[in-house]
Amino acid sequence: MPVRSVPVRLALASAALAAAALPLAAGAVTRASAPVEDANGLAGQGTIFFLAGIAVVALAVVLLPEDQPSSP
Repeated sequence: MPVRSVPVRLALASAALAAAALPLAAGAVTRASAPVEDANGLAGQGTIFFLAGIAVVALAVVLLPEDQPSSP
């Protein structure tokens, strides 16, 4: 094992300490949740999305080419 100088050892030790302490420090932070405005903005739109999905599938069935034989 090669001998490392003191500044290199100090840098490695401080990096290891920082890597170990960061999750602990992040867990200690508490934040208040933001209020939700207009949470039901898409309420009642389910029927429109459902019908649009059916239309997309039907359009894909009509427009996509049928299987063609590779040799005549």
